[in-house]
Amino acid sequence: MKKTVRKSGLRKVFDTLGLSPAILFFSLISLLAFGTLISLLLTRDMVEHYEPEPQKPIVRYYDHMAEPVEEKPQPKPKPTPTDITPFERFRLRLANTPKPPMVAIIIDDMGENMINSQKILELDAPLTVAFLTSAPNLQAQIDNARARHKEVLLHVPMEALSDTYNYGGPHLSTRKSASDNIRTLRRMTDHLTGFIGINNHMGSRFTADRSQMFSLLEHLHKNGLAFVDSLTTSNTPSARLAVRLNMKFAIRDVFLDDSNEPEKIAAAFDALETIARKRGYAVAIGHPRPNTIAILKDWLKKAPGRGITVVPVSHIIMRYGDN
Repeated sequence: MKKTVRKSGLRKVFDTLGLSPAILFFSLISLLAFGTLISLLLTRDMVEHYEPEPQKPIVRYYDHMAEPVEEKPQPKPKPTPTDITPFERFRLRLANTPKPPMVAIIIDDMGENMINSQKILELDAPLTVAFLTSAPNLQAQIDNARARHKEVLLHVPMEALSDTYNYGGPHLSTRKSASDNIRTLRRMTDHLTGFIGINNHMGSRFTADRSQMFSLLEHLHKNGLAFVDSLTTSNTPSARLAVRLNMKFAIRDVFLDDSNEPEKIAAAFDALETIARKRGYAVAIGHPRPNTIAILKDWLKKAPGRGITVVPVSHIIMRYGDN
């Protein structure tokens, strides 16, 4: 007798539909995988097209109490000494405004004979002193001159007509290029301070060279320095070039001691006064020699009584030479 196997209700349903358990299991797995794939695709699409809302600033309860900060314009910085030219910074000021006729006296060749140079510095007058660039302890000598209320130039050696002249050190030469001469000048002067400009020591050949002089004056002008032409030659173009560059300059009118004879030195002072009265000003150049020092000392005492005002050369430049 056969044993009857009773089927469950779920099994009867499977048999009725003609589905085996294996097929049903496979179908469920496929459906689950398909659903997972669809879900992933939808999520990616949402991420790619997501645009976040702009974030609103966090407002604290005390923000409304803050007052707006007013931007105030900053004051312009005051000029520093480096903004002032050496001419302005180191020129000798006078207590009173000078009146014509005015005379500027420049003493050249200062610094080599220190005894005679010191005698010039001890004179009670606003003289201008020009120190040779080859002088020993030059910065100390410049400082000493300024402490004694003297205005300072550097007396720069420049090529003379004579090929055998001994300059005592480096000099500016027409045999060099203009740029080489500027480098030479800078080696002579850049380590020094306290001077308002330069004048030429010798220089009859150099100062007659228009190209060299233009380069020299242009360099001085760019560096805020004045030029005083000692006028060792009448062929110098310095005045025309200085006017063209709009720079500070002056030109010598009288050599006080071309001769060392006292009578001729005294006559040179008379000529100086004549020019000053006629034109309103005059510029003289002398040297620290015993006869010159003695006559200069006596003349300085008498000059005020003759109506002559002695001034540093910068005052001549400011009034007449700053074109």
